[in-house]
Order: sequence, then C-alpha cells, then structure tokens
Amino acid sequence: MRKRIAFIMVIVCVLLMAGCGASNSTEDSAGADNQIKITFVENDEQADTEENISTDGVADYPAAIMVNDTIYLLEGDPMPAEVDESAIIGYTESYTGTFPENNGETNFNPELGMPYAQVEGGIAVLYKNEWYLGTPFSNENTITFTGIIIDHTVESLVPVICVKTLDEEVIPYEAVFFELPEGEEDWMLKIDAEVLITCSGGFTEPAPHYGTLISIKDADTVL
Repeated sequence: MRKRIAFIMVIVCVLLMAGCGASNSTEDSAGADNQIKITFVENDEQADTEENISTDGVADYPAAIMVNDTIYLLEGDPMPAEVDESAIIGYTESYTGTFPENNGETNFNPELGMPYAQVEGGIAVLYKNEWYLGTPFSNENTITFTGIIIDHTVESLVPVICVKTLDEEVIPYEAVFFELPEGEEDWMLKIDAEVLITCSGGFTEPAPHYGTLISIKDADTVL
C-alpha cells in the first residue's frame, strides 16, 4: 500500500509544484534522526519479516510505550539477550492509535498485559515472545515547523496531506507529505490552513519527501 501511496504523492507533488523551482533535494536529512529511523510498517522488502514489530495500521507513529511519564520508542529488532523476570516493573494497560499519553500505554499492540521491564538503556517490552528495547524519546528527535496544507489525497484508508513548508531553515524542501493517523483525518479538509507540525527528523529521499507526523496544530491557536 505504501508503494501506491508514494505513486499518488508523486503525481500530486508534480501537479502542485509544476513551474516552481527545484527544491533542495540533494541535502541529506536522513541522518538527522538515527534513533527513530526504523520502519515499523511493512514495506516490500520486509513483507516476510513477521518478527519485526509494527504499529498495526498506524503508519504515522513509531512504535512506542509510555512508562513513568516518559515515552520510549521501540527498536525494530528483538533484543539479543533475555530479560530477567525480576526486572519486570509493570504490564501494559491500554492501547492508543497515536502517541501514548498514559503510563502503561502502547500504540503497537491492542492486546493488553504485555510485561515491560527496566533495563540498561531504557525499557524492554515483551511482544510475541521477544523482548524489544525502547529508548527515551525527547525533543532532540523531532523537528517543529510551520506550513500550509496545500492538498490532500486518500489511498485506501490512509489519508495523506501535502504541506508547503514556511521554515526553509528547518525543512529544506518546498513541500512535504504526511499520513494522518487515526483521529486526525479532519485535517484533510483544511486546505490553506497554516499549521504547526512536529515530525521526526528524517524524510524519505528522493522526492516526494515523506515524513513521520507526531503532532499537527492550527498555527493561529499556538501561543
């Protein structure tokens, strides 16, 4: 499905920016965010890798858990070492389709009761009989910028918006694309709205420049 989305985004991007100058796509922003530069949604190369953790149906959010008021981002591969049962500090209590907002909440598995443990480097979560390391998420992993929603498209059940960037010193591209997570579909209807976007630091290369949305707000309501 991501291949079809990318195809549609290419068409939209061409139509939207025809006649405009070429964007500075030669700059490499992929290294800006090594920590969350992990594919959690299956693509063509990972279709047979069932062991990899994924945010089931939530493409815009990296797999995460909240513990002790801190969000931890889970790595894509299981930990090589086992976790001692004595290190378990709790069990998952709720599920969300966005970023976790409550302790014991995850966004990658609606089944509750998964044990999580305090380990060196962060929090380990037992998922499908494998332990996955989660490392603390911080603002250093994100980019916040203002932009204008200039178009939208829908492929299957996944809504996508195209945002014209207004902060060239932050985003070196003329326009970027984001999938809207569950509960944020109304942004598709707000063409020409100026928005404040927080996203992961890395974008797909080459164009269309596709980012991972963390939050989107109306810029007029942000103090």
